[in-house]
Amino acid sequence: MIETQAARARIERQEEMTLTAAWLTASLQRARKIPPLKTLLGGSDAKPDIGFYLDGAKAALPKVRLSDWMAGKANTPPPE
Repeated sequence: MIETQAARARIERQEEMTLTAAWLTASLQRARKIPPLKTLLGGSDAKPDIGFYLDGAKAALPKVRLSDWMAGKANTPPPE
Protein backbone atom coordinates (compact mmCIF):
# COMPACT_ATOMS: atom_id res chain seq x y z
CA MET A 1 0.00 0.00 0.00
CA ILE A 2 2.86 2.37 0.82
CA GLU A 3 4.54 1.62 -2.50
CA THR A 4 1.28 2.29 -4.34
CA GLN A 5 0.87 5.63 -2.59
CA ALA A 6 4.47 6.55 -3.37
CA ALA A 7 4.01 5.59 -7.03
CA ARG A 8 0.84 7.67 -7.24
CA ALA A 9 2.61 10.66 -5.67
CA ARG A 10 5.50 10.27 -8.13
CA ILE A 11 3.10 10.17 -11.09
CA GLU A 12 1.27 13.26 -9.80
CA ARG A 13 4.60 15.13 -9.48
CA GLN A 14 5.55 14.10 -13.03
CA GLU A 15 2.19 15.32 -14.35
CA GLU A 16 2.62 18.61 -12.49
CA MET A 17 6.11 19.08 -13.94
CA THR A 18 4.82 18.34 -17.44
CA LEU A 19 2.00 20.86 -17.08
CA THR A 20 4.41 23.43 -15.67
CA ALA A 21 6.77 22.93 -18.62
CA ALA A 22 3.87 23.27 -21.08
CA TRP A 23 2.64 26.43 -19.39
CA LEU A 24 6.12 27.94 -19.31
CA THR A 25 6.68 27.10 -22.99
CA ALA A 26 3.37 28.70 -23.99
CA SER A 27 4.03 31.82 -21.93
CA LEU A 28 7.57 32.22 -23.30
CA GLN A 29 6.23 31.95 -26.86
CA ARG A 30 3.94 34.90 -26.15
CA ALA A 31 6.56 36.99 -24.35
CA ARG A 32 7.86 40.08 -26.13
CA LYS A 33 11.19 39.79 -24.36
CA ILE A 34 12.48 36.48 -23.04
CA PRO A 35 14.07 36.74 -19.58
CA PRO A 36 17.63 35.48 -19.11
CA LEU A 37 17.96 31.76 -18.51
CA LYS A 38 19.59 32.36 -15.13
CA THR A 39 16.45 34.20 -14.04
CA LEU A 40 14.23 31.33 -15.18
CA LEU A 41 16.37 28.72 -13.47
CA GLY A 42 16.53 30.70 -10.25
CA GLY A 43 20.06 31.74 -9.44
CA SER A 44 21.81 30.84 -6.22
CA ASP A 45 20.31 33.88 -4.47
CA ALA A 46 16.74 33.04 -5.56
CA LYS A 47 14.28 32.12 -2.84
CA PRO A 48 12.92 28.56 -3.02
CA ASP A 49 9.28 28.15 -3.99
CA ILE A 50 7.86 27.16 -0.62
CA GLY A 51 4.42 26.57 -2.15
CA PHE A 52 5.79 23.67 -4.19
CA TYR A 53 7.07 21.97 -1.05
CA LEU A 54 3.89 22.69 0.90
CA ASP A 55 1.74 21.18 -1.87
CA GLY A 56 3.84 18.02 -1.73
CA ALA A 57 3.52 17.79 2.04
CA LYS A 58 -0.22 18.45 1.87
CA ALA A 59 -0.69 15.64 -0.66
CA ALA A 60 1.10 13.23 1.67
CA LEU A 61 -1.06 14.00 4.69
CA PRO A 62 -4.20 11.95 5.43
CA LYS A 63 -7.56 13.47 4.54
CA VAL A 64 -9.44 14.14 7.78
CA ARG A 65 -12.29 16.54 8.33
CA LEU A 66 -11.82 18.93 11.25
CA SER A 67 -15.11 17.89 12.83
CA ASP A 68 -14.04 14.20 12.75
CA TRP A 69 -10.65 15.02 14.18
CA MET A 70 -12.15 17.10 16.99
CA ALA A 71 -14.61 14.33 17.80
CA GLY A 72 -11.75 11.84 17.97
CA LYS A 73 -13.27 9.73 15.23
CA ALA A 74 -10.51 10.11 12.68
CA ASN A 75 -10.10 6.72 11.02
CA THR A 76 -6.87 7.52 9.22
CA PRO A 77 -3.57 6.55 10.84
CA PRO A 78 -0.95 9.23 11.38
CA PRO A 79 1.59 9.66 8.57
CA GLU A 80 4.88 7.82 8.96
